[in-house]
Amino acid sequence: MTARDVERYFQVLLNGGSFGGTRVLSPESVEEMWTPSFRISESISVGLGWIAEEVRGQQAMMWIGGTGTSGSIFMLLPDRGLAIAVLDNYDSAEMHNLAKDIVSIALGDEPCPQTGRSCQRSSRIAARGTAMSDCTSAHGALSL
Repeated sequence: MTARDVERYFQVLLNGGSFGGTRVLSPESVEEMWTPSFRISESISVGLGWIAEEVRGQQAMMWIGGTGTSGSIFMLLPDRGLAIAVLDNYDSAEMHNLAKDIVSIALGDEPCPQTGRSCQRSSRIAARGTAMSDCTSAHGALSL
């Protein structure tokens, strides 16, 4: 899977199941993936493979996966038309914090100081391996 494939997948999800005028998923399927099936805590719920959590005051949908030696997190903010992918060659808990920091930057804020990383380090990490896509337009890919 390429970064362009991930961007297209994000566009399908953020466009209610369609890509380039072609229906790929029904809007009901997308809604079902994001509808909470159970709660992990008061603020976190889980749909069909997607975790719903508030991030920087925005409702976010996250998919997290890993193999033990690599990992990924997809974070979508449907109300903002924003999607972020973090891919890591070392499956680490830092991916979640990095994704939240990228959301902050995309929303025009500074990364959260509670992550324990300086803004400079977050920017350097983001520049090395993170692709960010604003899926409100067909050509909205932005690589940091």
